[in-house]
Amino acid sequence: MKIPEFFRRRPAHTPTVPTPAPEPYPLMDTVSALALWQTGRSALARSETLAAGDALAATLEATQAALDTAMEANAQRFLEATAAPPPKPRKAKGPVVLSGFSAELRAALALLGKVIESKATIPILSCVRLDAEGDRLRLIGTNLDHDLSVMVEAPGIGEWSVAVEYKALVKAIGKRGAVTLSVSDAPAPADRPKLRVDAEGLTTTLITLLPTDMPMMEPVWGKPFNMSGEHLRDLLEFTLPAVSMEETRYYLNGIFLHVPAEGNRLRAVATDGHRLLLDDVPTPRGLQAKDWEKGTIVPHRAILALLPLLGDTVGVTQAKHVPINEAKGVNGQRLGSHLRFTSGKACLITKTIDGAYPDYTRVLPTANDLVWDIPRAAMAEAVAKVRAVSQEKAQSIRLDLSAMLAKLTCKTMDGSDATATVPTAIATGQTLTVGLNGRYVSVALQVMTGPMLRWSFMDACSPVVITDPQNPSRICLLMPLRL
Repeated sequence: MKIPEFFRRRPAHTPTVPTPAPEPYPLMDTVSALALWQTGRSALARSETLAAGDALAATLEATQAALDTAMEANAQRFLEATAAPPPKPRKAKGPVVLSGFSAELRAALALLGKVIESKATIPILSCVRLDAEGDRLRLIGTNLDHDLSVMVEAPGIGEWSVAVEYKALVKAIGKRGAVTLSVSDAPAPADRPKLRVDAEGLTTTLITLLPTDMPMMEPVWGKPFNMSGEHLRDLLEFTLPAVSMEETRYYLNGIFLHVPAEGNRLRAVATDGHRLLLDDVPTPRGLQAKDWEKGTIVPHRAILALLPLLGDTVGVTQAKHVPINEAKGVNGQRLGSHLRFTSGKACLITKTIDGAYPDYTRVLPTANDLVWDIPRAAMAEAVAKVRAVSQEKAQSIRLDLSAMLAKLTCKTMDGSDATATVPTAIATGQTLTVGLNGRYVSVALQVMTGPMLRWSFMDACSPVVITDPQNPSRICLLMPLRL
């Protein structure tokens, strides 16, 4: 039987000592504990931050080390890539004996002398540019209005380019003997080597300028035309003596080239206001007549540079024949105010005169019905004899024409005089007396090449026309003088 809990015997009562309840912390102790807790937390945070900073610093140091290593490797590769290659032997820099082309070199320099300025304000304009191109040497000169380049054969010359003073080079080369050229291998500075010239026992070392400083005209050219070098030479030689040298009338300081209204001819005209020379040649192949109707004026200096390239034979211009250019044809090109003539080994580029040429057809007489045919050689000899007594600039000659005789008389201011007679072949006039400039008559008889010349007059005050029956395209017009 289960005894109820209530009747169960309880253990003897043991007195217990009550545990005193803890006293609450004072307020100050609570604040101090909170502060201590915050301090510990801050210290923990600082320690974590320092640890992170140390890790970051270690990472940066590792990165910097990697970058330094990469930069050193790149620098080494750059130095290896940009290192100068070992010097190659310069076949053009050693001494090159040019005895085989010495005459051509001197002739080419003589040609360039017609273009290069003797006293240029810009130093490079008084220089000649030498471009060695394998086995050829190109010489170039310019004065900003005319560019002339001449090619000469120079075996073994190599490849180099310098610009040297023209006068100094001409003096160093001399007039005869073999020529030896050499360019310094170790120039200082590197872009301006020195040119050594050995000729006639004389050794000259010349300083050079940068060839790239020389200005050159390079317009875009039009369609070329081709003509006989002999035709162009005859055309220019005949008309050149009448070119005016007066700067006030600059448009007369050249030869006027154009295609006349009747076409099929290329005409050259030159005048100085006292005389006129005119000549025609067949239209060159490829020349566009419509582009040449208004014509162009070729400067006097350009003509002097062009004639030697064509082989000057008459000698009016006192230009020597150049042996380096034996080409029979001339290629010409025109663009606006520029002309280019290429003949053989030479090329001339020139600016034309910007101006309108006067209408010369208005002074060409059409009613000269008094005609005398006079032998050219006998007339030239008579004029030279009567001119010998006069030293005046304007040598006035009195020409008395009768049925079959021409009488020339020259008087001076001091009373001296000279007289010569020349028989005429054909005379349609009775008598006529006219005054002419003796120097102009001499030049006209020099450029006209026929054995018999036809002199036509209208009266003593009208222009005199001299023509060649064998070459009717050539016309010489002389204005008379007052006696």
